[in-house]
Amino acid sequence: MSDILEGESTETSQEAASGGTQTSTKETAAESTSGTNLSWDQLKQSLPEELRGDSTLQSITSLEGLVKSYTHAQRSLGKDKIAVPDKHATDEDWGQLFRKLGVPEKVDEYNLNLEGAELTDEFVGKFREQAHRTGVLPKQAEALAKWYSDFAKEAAESSLAEDKAYLTENVEKLKREWGEAYTDNVAKSRIALKHLIPDEAERQEIMDLGVGKSAAFIKLLNKAAGFFSEDVFVGAGAGQFTSVTPEQALEKARAIQGDMNHPYRMRSHPNHEAAKKEVADLYKVAFPD
Repeated sequence: MSDILEGESTETSQEAASGGTQTSTKETAAESTSGTNLSWDQLKQSLPEELRGDSTLQSITSLEGLVKSYTHAQRSLGKDKIAVPDKHATDEDWGQLFRKLGVPEKVDEYNLNLEGAELTDEFVGKFREQAHRTGVLPKQAEALAKWYSDFAKEAAESSLAEDKAYLTENVEKLKREWGEAYTDNVAKSRIALKHLIPDEAERQEIMDLGVGKSAAFIKLLNKAAGFFSEDVFVGAGAGQFTSVTPEQALEKARAIQGDMNHPYRMRSHPNHEAAKKEVADLYKVAFPD
């Protein structure tokens, strides 16, 4: 019985020992699990290779980042998606994209707030058509149109200032060169232009080119004036343009009238009428009122 008792005692001890070992192992595992914080790298290494190498995980650096990425993706489900056309896309594909982004269906619906912009109706109409055709968003088109308006205004003001400076420079140049004869020479040049180009519209067309601001052009006209007879200048434009002073005009008129050999005194002379007109013009200069 002692053997039996010894056997039972041994078995019981083994069972107890075995049970105690199992309990101890479970507790140790539990303690090990609860006391360990897995890193993202460890978790990532435990994934299958095809998931571990997926490009969508390359930007994830922590478990927190993984959770944020997942929640963001879940919130995005159901929202409108806009596919970006590839290199094989047609104009219609791009048109659909632009409309989803905010470009209206029709040009007439392309409303632009251009208050304060100095643009013509023609320009705005053509700009709206082009902006719609190329898929420019309304807000972008407004910004571009206003930028162009400001740019054009600044360019015009700059050009005007340059023209004024150029004119001033050339006037001063002629004044230095001609001195007291400046006024008379400019008058001769003006009359020469009128004589060379009688048509007012044609003269204006030439002046619109800006040549009237050029000292070189004025000097050219002044030299051309030297080839005209004197009666072209005396009283030109009913006394409005002249190269003589009122005193000089009166003195010359009286000299002609006092010269008994002048055509003015000879009724039968072929230049009699021209001489009478010259004297009349001289008196208009002498007494403009």
